[in-house]
Amino acid sequence: MFTTWEISPALASLASSRAAAAGAPLRYRLLIECRERLEAESRVSASADLPDAIGQDSWYFDLRGPAGEARALLGLDLPGGFEPLLTSRWMPVPPDGPCHEEGSWDLDPEGAAWLSHHAGPGRNAMVPVPSSASHYLVSPPRTRP
Repeated sequence: MFTTWEISPALASLASSRAAAAGAPLRYRLLIECRERLEAESRVSASADLPDAIGQDSWYFDLRGPAGEARALLGLDLPGGFEPLLTSRWMPVPPDGPCHEEGSWDLDPEGAAWLSHHAGPGRNAMVPVPSSASHYLVSPPRTRP
């Protein structure tokens, strides 16, 4: 999962005013929520305090556990709890190992449009693709001594 944000001056000002209204220092926080399926309740899988969300830092999280979906939330750490400012859309989380299922993935309309745009007009989003097991089970290339 890759999520990127550009915090505009207007959003930075909004964050600052919300923190001031809560009588708290401006403290940004990044949360990663996961869920196993659409109807399931989400849980916080990872989090990080951001000393300066406007700087050019990167954070990487290991999303272990059952495959499902994840999303990132950028917000404020306030005395009353986390207050989101920006939220990514839900994205599928790949399994930790080979997938035992074969066939096409169900895509939401936004994902299907992305695939159609990036894979070319000749590609039908519903055409089955090889299982992810083929990636994990391919023999490594031979090297010469």
